[in-house]
Amino acid sequence: LSMAVAYRGVGLGLAVNPAKLAGKNRDYEFNLNSYSNRYGFDVVYLSSKTFHGHQQVGGNETDVHKGDISQQALNLNFYYAFNHRKFSFPAAFSQSYIQKRSAGSFMVGASFDGSKTKVKGMTIRLNELAVGAGYAYNLVPSSHLLFHLSALPTITVYSHDYTKMKAETVESEAESPTIRNSMKYHFPSAIITSRAAAVYSWRNKFAGATAVYNYSVAGDEDHLQVRRNKWRVRMFFGFRF
Repeated sequence: LSMAVAYRGVGLGLAVNPAKLAGKNRDYEFNLNSYSNRYGFDVVYLSSKTFHGHQQVGGNETDVHKGDISQQALNLNFYYAFNHRKFSFPAAFSQSYIQKRSAGSFMVGASFDGSKTKVKGMTIRLNELAVGAGYAYNLVPSSHLLFHLSALPTITVYSHDYTKMKAETVESEAESPTIRNSMKYHFPSAIITSRAAAVYSWRNKFAGATAVYNYSVAGDEDHLQVRRNKWRVRMFFGFRF
């Protein structure tokens, strides 16, 4: 549940997870977003101890129970829109601008994905920096309606990925040494950011939904590969004053 205020693409908001208030999980997420017509960025920090699902090792899939895996992750992405005089990101995502005609824009951008994941005695550290280009489009079929769709794929230009785990020792009293293995870079390692939005406006009010999707892949399938998918969906209602 959130409340926010925006002016000319700069917004400030506060969001609270009802499940966290009820004590059902120990996760939290911090989001900082700034969308202007020319450039913008997202900062997302996630700390979770309640992941669960499946992991695949050597073609075999096993269950990962809640509490078996924890992760701290930081995702940054930045865009620059060339056609910023006719195309508006904030018209779709912060509603601080109104776009009256359909228009699109080519973009360039950069992404960073860093994470620390602990699972069954092993720690996986990922640090990926990527650059790329994409395209965004705002469709305005009527004076009250706007649809947005964009994709910004970026290719990794720098990576510092490795795993750490305790080695087994014969003597129980001896301190186990830590073994560190670098993860091999495999082309194409990438970070992809996609966005979508639908906004309906009438008088001084507006309502709609936005979605931001992040996908990243690092490592080599023959040794260790980590894929990460992150969805962020928001439904909103607001008014202009």
